[in-house]
Order: sequence, then structure tokens, then C-alpha cells
Amino acid sequence: MAEQTFSPNEAHRWFAVEMNNQAWDLLESDSRTDQDNEVLRNTAHAAWRHWWEVGTPINQQRAEYLLALVHAVLREPGSATHHAQRALALGDSTADAMQPLDWAFTHDAASRAFGLLGESSLQQTHRETANSFRDQLTDEADRELVDAWFARRAL
Repeated sequence: MAEQTFSPNEAHRWFAVEMNNQAWDLLESDSRTDQDNEVLRNTAHAAWRHWWEVGTPINQQRAEYLLALVHAVLREPGSATHHAQRALALGDSTADAMQPLDWAFTHDAASRAFGLLGESSLQQTHRETANSFRDQLTDEADRELVDAWFARRAL
């Protein structure tokens, strides 16, 4: 049997990053199949699980809004809302680490989730808040990232 060359925490961190990046790649794909959607859902949950082992509170918060976005895009309102509410609560509890980019994605996830529930007032409130945080972005790359994601709202 080969000797282990990594610690469990190193493995968790590696898988957290890999699963997170794979989930975002799938989430942003314009040509997902039903099988891809299953992989997307489970990959995002795997990222969440690994971040919960070794991530900081901001990593955990980001894992929650990723899950909210995944479930919203997959049109699963209950799960989308559950994770959006968790992302909002974690954002509040770790506000010192939150950046406008994080708030923009968090509120976008909440907007999408509440939209699926038919809660148009909450959907609009969170959309406006997401846009407000987008307007606070000073880094051009962050702004382009958010703009590209927000452009996908109609998809």
C-alpha cells in the first residue's frame, strides 16, 4: 500500500477548489444535458461538503450561494431558496469578509430563488440590491464577471 502523501485537510481543500471550479464551469455552460445537470448539482454539493470541512466562513458562504444559484438555474425553488437564505445569513455573520462581489452573487441567488417561488417583491428587492453591489465593484475583471453572470438572468 502506497504511503499517504497528503493530509486529510489538504485533500479537502484540493477537492473543494476542484469541485467549486467544475461546478462554475458547468453552471456557465450554454449546452448542458440532463446528465450534465446531475453532475452540476452533485459537484456543487461536493464543493460545499469539502468547504465545510476546511473552508473559512467566507468559503462556506460562497459555497451556499453557489448551491442557491445551481438550484435556481435547475429550477428547484425549495432548494434554491434554502441555500439563498443560508447564504444571506452567513453573509451577515461574516460581513467583515464579504466583498461587493460576494454580495452581488448572494443577492442575485436570492433574487432567482424568490422569483421561482413567485415572490416578485422579494425577487425585485434582491435584484436591485445585487445591482447596487455590482455598481460598487472597482475591479474591472470583477465587474465583467458579474455582468456576464447577470446577463444570464433571462436564460
